[in-house]
Amino acid sequence: LAASPELYPAFLKLGALTSVLSLLAHDNTDIVADAVALISELTDAEAAGEAEDEVEALLDAVEREGGLSALAMALVRMDETSPDEAAAVTGVLACFENASAAGERFAAAIVAKTCFLEWVLKRINVSAFDTNKAAASEVLAILCQSAPKARDALVAKEGGLDAVLRAIAPYKRRAPAGGDEEEHLQNLFDVLCCAVTGSQAGRIAFMAAEGVELMCIVARSKEAAPAARVAAFRALDFACARNGAACERLVDVRGLGTVFAAFMGKGAAAVGKKGKKGDDGDALSDERVVSLVASLATELDEADARLDRLLSKFVESDYEKLDRLFELLDGYLERFQYADDALPANMDEAEREVELLDRGLFSARLVGCILAVLWTSGDEGARFHIIGLLELRGKGRAFVAALVRDHLAGLGADEGNEKL
Repeated sequence: LAASPELYPAFLKLGALTSVLSLLAHDNTDIVADAVALISELTDAEAAGEAEDEVEALLDAVEREGGLSALAMALVRMDETSPDEAAAVTGVLACFENASAAGERFAAAIVAKTCFLEWVLKRINVSAFDTNKAAASEVLAILCQSAPKARDALVAKEGGLDAVLRAIAPYKRRAPAGGDEEEHLQNLFDVLCCAVTGSQAGRIAFMAAEGVELMCIVARSKEAAPAARVAAFRALDFACARNGAACERLVDVRGLGTVFAAFMGKGAAAVGKKGKKGDDGDALSDERVVSLVASLATELDEADARLDRLLSKFVESDYEKLDRLFELLDGYLERFQYADDALPANMDEAEREVELLDRGLFSARLVGCILAVLWTSGDEGARFHIIGLLELRGKGRAFVAALVRDHLAGLGADEGNEKL
């Protein structure tokens, strides 16, 4: 039947789906497993080829008849110490992945109308690692990324983000054992970053669960995997964007040392520095840290001693961090210029802007914002050093002002920063 999706309408008309779904509540778990396997095959849009409409109609019927809830209840019943029942869990997770791929409304329904969220938050915190644990985190990531309502439900659930952070916590002292576990950890970070970027409520929940503290620990841990350190900086960057409270917390938990160690390419926090020069991972790490520093510079209050602590980092050690900032700016401008020359002259202006922002222009503008805050701090030594570094490059203060102006224009009036 799965190979002939054109027969799905007849399958539904005959009431066969209702019979299959009823088997999910059968006392015999072997029968439940067989029913799950059939539903998984029938809802696999990739296997069905171009029969997306037929699969969507089938999923509509599954949802309408309470099938999503029945599948989630089957998860709760399964004893994964049994290979057959563990395979059934794999099948249910595949069903939910198939449903998420079919549309946002199915992803939202899985969270709103079933017990899956409660089950998966427990499953990702089981100590032993196996393929189902990886599949569970993958489905959770897909749900959160596919449907804002699913993401919001995770944030709103008491202990929801805390459960995700607890699942990440063991990796602050060890690296994943293999490829599947590495993917599992990235799934967890994807869930976390999705929750933090999606809403202010997500940022508040992240801070309440001491997410800033954990991310700082992971970012500077010598035992953590390099990919985990990169992901920790990504989470911190998202959490601190337009969020002064998170920026204050990062400074309070002595996160500046971790951030600037990465900024200078030193110690365990020097994320992404083991790859070849020019590798995408290296570039992403540099830009991520610059973005985080820019958030700190623009979000911390001018009268707050925390801002003084941040800016003093650029003054100490004979302005070495300010020199580093200009080195990074040179690299961003070089990438931007290369891309600008390589892109077709007749390219749509909006598309061109997006492409150039991704190829160094956005990060160059962030550097401009950092320099602007440094300039307005009133430190004469910093000002003199900035002027000297600009003159070495044949530029002046107007160049920095243009970077800031363009950055603010790109954000729009509602997202501007009064400090700039």
